[in-house]
Amino acid sequence: MRLSEHVQSNDIDLAIQVTVGSFISAQKVSITKQLERGFRKYVHQAQDSEELLVFLLGQLVKERYRLELVRLNGAAPSRVDVKVAELEERAKDLVRGDFARKS
Repeated sequence: MRLSEHVQSNDIDLAIQVTVGSFISAQKVSITKQLERGFRKYVHQAQDSEELLVFLLGQLVKERYRLELVRLNGAAPSRVDVKVAELEERAKDLVRGDFARKS
C-alpha cells in the first residue's frame, strides 16, 4: 500500500483484486472454486508491481550473497551489490514470461 495524490491504474487493479478476493472468500466452500474460476482474470491480473520488484530484488540479493559466500570461503560478506540493470533485466524477463532465467 502507498499514499499518493493521484489514483493510478495499479491502485484500481489492486482495489478490484482485494474486493473480489474478499467476496470470494466470504462465500461457501461449494461455490468458492466456481467463483475463483470466473473471477480469475480480476484476482490474478492485478499484481502490485512494487511488491514484485521488491521480491525480485530480494532474489538477486540472495543470489549475490551466496556467490560472495562461496568466493570468500564461507565468510559472510559485509556488503552485496546489485546493479539496477540486473533488476531491470529480471523484471523484463518476468514480463516476457522467461521464468527459466540463467544465473
